[in-house]
Amino acid sequence: MEKNNREDAFVEVFNSLNLEEVRLAETLLRSENIMVTVSGETGTQVFGRVPGLTGGVSLMVPAMEEERALRILREAGYLPLADQTDSVYTVGKSRKNRSASKQFWLITGLMALLLILLALQNFL
Repeated sequence: MEKNNREDAFVEVFNSLNLEEVRLAETLLRSENIMVTVSGETGTQVFGRVPGLTGGVSLMVPAMEEERALRILREAGYLPLADQTDSVYTVGKSRKNRSASKQFWLITGLMALLLILLALQNFL
């Protein structure tokens, strides 16, 4: 029996620079029998909570559980309620904004690193 790719795919339902907050949300979803995986944890442990360097820690669930997971996270206060469109974190819109922000800070960080390396090369 073939599985649908949508059923196999994992989607992000929550993202934060705060690893502890992600772990609490993970525990909440696991208590509701939702399979959860965490992505980006290592980068946050290495670089800390520097915005843009890691993109935060993502909480991923199977695509078929996305709506239920989002509802649970909203009810627990991890995400704004669906009718709060003026919130800082609106699920569909913020993914694009976060992606652009990640790219900006990554490029900025790489440029700063390049300038430091060039300065060190001239110094030595």
